[in-house]
Amino acid sequence: MIDKKLELINFDSDLFTHGASLIQYPDSPLHLMIALINHLKSGSVVELFSYHVGDDSATHIETIRHNLIKRPNSIALVNSDGSFYVTNDGEYEGRLMRMFEIYARLKHGRVLFRDGET
Repeated sequence: MIDKKLELINFDSDLFTHGASLIQYPDSPLHLMIALINHLKSGSVVELFSYHVGDDSATHIETIRHNLIKRPNSIALVNSDGSFYVTNDGEYEGRLMRMFEIYARLKHGRVLFRDGET
């Protein structure tokens, strides 16, 4: 395995990744869409990138921010149009409420679907 640092084109934000997924574009098996969960101080988002296998860079396509994406944990792309499933491991974002949610064993996790065509 070869580790490679990619230049991120059209992306000027911080990147604090957690979950990741990739999928091939149907017309080109060496062209991939990459989805990353990005835990920013301003809230968590999903970042989409386009990458051609062998290139030294990936191009930022879109940042997805939604009020239902609160504490994303895992992501799975299902189509190269940007459709994906993402899981939240809980409801609360503040530290005190997160601790309460964990210790009280509240079941606030959820699975969300984003339709990339709409």
